[in-house]
Amino acid sequence: MIYCETKPSIAVANIRALAALAGPAEYRLPDLVEILRGYVRFDGIKMTWTDENDRPAAVWHVSPDMQAGTQSLEVFHSRFYNNVESDAVVSSRDLLRGARTVDNCHRYGEGFYDSELYWTIMHPLGFRHALRLVLRGPDRPIGFLTLMRGVGEKAFSSEDEQRLKTVEDLLTHAMARNAMQDESQLVPVSDTALVICGNRGDLLHVSDEARQFLNYIFAPSFSMDVIHRNFAREAKAWLYPLVRHTLMPFAKRTSRPPALYRRNQWGGFSARAYSLSAAETGQTETVGITLTRHIPLALRLMRHPAVHELPRREKDVCLKLAEGISVPEIAASLSMSTHTVLGHVTSLYQRFEVNSREKLMISLLSSH
Repeated sequence: MIYCETKPSIAVANIRALAALAGPAEYRLPDLVEILRGYVRFDGIKMTWTDENDRPAAVWHVSPDMQAGTQSLEVFHSRFYNNVESDAVVSSRDLLRGARTVDNCHRYGEGFYDSELYWTIMHPLGFRHALRLVLRGPDRPIGFLTLMRGVGEKAFSSEDEQRLKTVEDLLTHAMARNAMQDESQLVPVSDTALVICGNRGDLLHVSDEARQFLNYIFAPSFSMDVIHRNFAREAKAWLYPLVRHTLMPFAKRTSRPPALYRRNQWGGFSARAYSLSAAETGQTETVGITLTRHIPLALRLMRHPAVHELPRREKDVCLKLAEGISVPEIAASLSMSTHTVLGHVTSLYQRFEVNSREKLMISLLSSH
């Protein structure tokens, strides 16, 4: 990722461009996290979507320890949400129904840091500070975004609060849940993760990145049920054909090692296997499996340093070109005239020394 430590104006422009991309919110979330990390520094993040009764309908999070974070979420939603949490901070329901946009736990002082909420939920994960941002749609709140910082880190400042307020509308648009199944072309990115399996497909090691990927693969849409699920059985069933083929004697193999692939609203995911130990060494046979994420071309281009630094409107046009839509469609979607869009297209061609849309995409993909 190339988003960290960016200027506030560039970060806002990237959030705006990300929110404008077609496709479901799930495509955008991992990249949105990285953009936000360079805009308001944090160590953990949680997005909670709520229903019309302000109850949690879906949840997504990133923590240094994903498994412990998932267990903490289960405890929070079963014991603290709208109940015990009100002993330490404004309850989630009151925050959603009130006028406040940002809630900083630091404002509650020692009352928060001495609370059961802090010692049961945050402290075991290594977090000390939290900042909640309410995302309000045109009719009702869609939920809230929670950023967290670790023990020993500075509390979120008033400047951090103001930065989040500045992008509230953009984040609300980006995180609005969309059931549309996007059929755009997906391309692989450098996001990879590792799983190590035994000779029967048992998961011996799952990196935090792989655990997140498995969540993506087996949870095609957000659901509160996700925090109660153990994906080990589903992952084992999906990956075992790779393990079996990789450990098969070479003479008995009838084909090249297969690559598994699955696509859903999070993108596409491929899995490839490699033997890590041989039976003749006396070691237990193990197989390493790399998981790779595939995302829409426009989202991949957002990670390109040159696209990252483009002027705002030129970047918007470049990303729309990557979506494969026509110039009139780009003009309509960006509220521009076709003449203005063509001017930006010409500028892009000159900047990257190409003379067609296809060559522009090839140039950007081959250089990153």
